[in-house]
Amino acid sequence: MSAKLEVSLGSHIFCGLKKVLYLVAPLFWASNLFLIWAPNSFYLVVSGVLLGFLSINLVITGAMTFEMVPPEQMGRWMGMTRCNGR
Repeated sequence: MSAKLEVSLGSHIFCGLKKVLYLVAPLFWASNLFLIWAPNSFYLVVSGVLLGFLSINLVITGAMTFEMVPPEQMGRWMGMTRCNGR
């Protein structure tokens, strides 16, 4: 339910998933930088809050994956991307 809401908000309110992805990805990157260079615990809390944007990033990336591949090639695409070498 939450994933559908995030994709719906990205598609309709913000005028496209790519724009939302471009807005959200730097927040996740900032979370990693705050984690690396945290001089005190406040910066660790800020890093944790910004880390929450990773879930939005993953949902949008997952939704965009299905838009990149033609429907007749979707089975082959899923087989290649989910192959883990076993």
